[in-house]
Amino acid sequence: MKQIIFLISAPRSGSTILQKLLVTSEKINTTAEPWWLLPIIQYKSDQGYESYNKRIASKAIHDFDKYFKKQTGSSLNNEIVNMVQKVYALLAPDCGYFLDKTPRYYLIVEELRKLFPHAKFIFLTRNPLEILSSKLTAHNDTFHAYYKYKMDLYQSVKKISDSLHNQHDNIFQLDYNDLICSETNCVVQLNSFLNLDDIDAQNVSSIEVDGVMGDPKAMIHNEGIRSKKSFWYQKVNSPIKYLIFKKIFSATPDDYFHFSGITKSMVKNDFNKISWWAYLNFWQGTIDTIALIRSYLTKNRK
Repeated sequence: MKQIIFLISAPRSGSTILQKLLVTSEKINTTAEPWWLLPIIQYKSDQGYESYNKRIASKAIHDFDKYFKKQTGSSLNNEIVNMVQKVYALLAPDCGYFLDKTPRYYLIVEELRKLFPHAKFIFLTRNPLEILSSKLTAHNDTFHAYYKYKMDLYQSVKKISDSLHNQHDNIFQLDYNDLICSETNCVVQLNSFLNLDDIDAQNVSSIEVDGVMGDPKAMIHNEGIRSKKSFWYQKVNSPIKYLIFKKIFSATPDDYFHFSGITKSMVKNDFNKISWWAYLNFWQGTIDTIALIRSYLTKNRK
């Protein structure tokens, strides 16, 4: 029987490395990041920035769904599920899985769980302060794109945390630091969860994933599982960065840190490790302020 694996995480949580680890198995196929279920699953939504009027479109689609049910006894959702399962079945190995790794599926995770109750869900969590640190590294230590990825620091935490409170046998939860520091144990657990025996961390460096999306550094050949833990507080080098990191920390619920294998008090103690110079570095603070203003003014540009 062919099945689906959904890998749910925020961007910059190590999902590409986990994806490469999973496809060391001959029973799992994947591509970089499909993304296609975001518009498909949200087809009834009245939110968005499409060129047509989403509110009117939502009203029309709901009306059409009623008509479809009346005429066929089925629903548009059922037809979408059948279509998705057919597409992924064409891509999955015999008696294996197709892995859909699209980080922003956290936006539709509850819809996916309802529509695909027999799929496997792997949740990859990471301390949001580490995510921001990784985001800054990817953007030359500036906030120039902050308002374009801000939701990954807030919405992902809430939606993933809410979903993990509703546990089922088809859910496996893993934290980023466990992945990079205890990959042997992770492999054992993943093999057990997926009823496989050939996921192998030693083969990650030989994996290449087709597609243009995802972390370009992690996608390259010979990139293995990183064994060095990152320290988010080392990125805090100005009063503005301190305020942003502190705001994210305050907004993150205790239980999400629990899912990440730590406690909020442990993270709070890490603030004491920030260099004293960060609080006085007003030059860098000015640069960060300008970057934030620019990011806000250009947030809706493509």
